[in-house]
Amino acid sequence: MTTIREGSVVRIRVSVGTKIGRLGVVVRVHRPTGDVVVVWGTGTRRAHLPHVLVMPRETAGLALGLTKPTYFYGHTQWVGTPAKVEVQPGVCPRFLLAALRELVASGA
Repeated sequence: MTTIREGSVVRIRVSVGTKIGRLGVVVRVHRPTGDVVVVWGTGTRRAHLPHVLVMPRETAGLALGLTKPTYFYGHTQWVGTPAKVEVQPGVCPRFLLAALRELVASGA
């Protein structure tokens, strides 16, 4: 079994935002429960909301295995057990992980 840690790239196995299998990044692992906080991405742009845009052919997009521009918003997060996520190849680059944490902390 692959260890889930902060920065792990995952697919969420349950429905979030009307879809199953959303790609996300683990931004926090709660101790001692082991529950994870995952910020998930969407192809939908909401210009009025603070966001982090990741392009597929840039460093972060390649690390996440993206095929299209993906937007991350502070409110698009999921909290749950590691059994409900599937770890993907690759690790989120530190600069993107920091930006996603900041986005979540801002409450946007």
